[in-house]
Amino acid sequence: MTPPCFLGIDVAKAHLDSAVRPSGEHWRSNNEATAIATLVQQVQALAPRLVVLEATGGYERPTADGSRAARHAGSYAGWTVSHPPLPPLP
Repeated sequence: MTPPCFLGIDVAKAHLDSAVRPSGEHWRSNNEATAIATLVQQVQALAPRLVVLEATGGYERPTADGSRAARHAGSYAGWTVSHPPLPPLP
């Protein structure tokens, strides 16, 4: 059985820095529609147990909206969005 992974996304005006734990995989994406769509696909492929998206003055909204549209469960700094509810962490 594959251990659960967790994804953190650091948001800036021009880019999104993503990091996966426990693998240590990380990458940078542009903070624009096409790159966000690709990022959402990457998140779906990873199927992380939890996604934490930093809230940064509204720059996080397109990414959060894309994730919600893809119905990916995630916890977002400042609020929680989840479909279905997340199980408790071990």
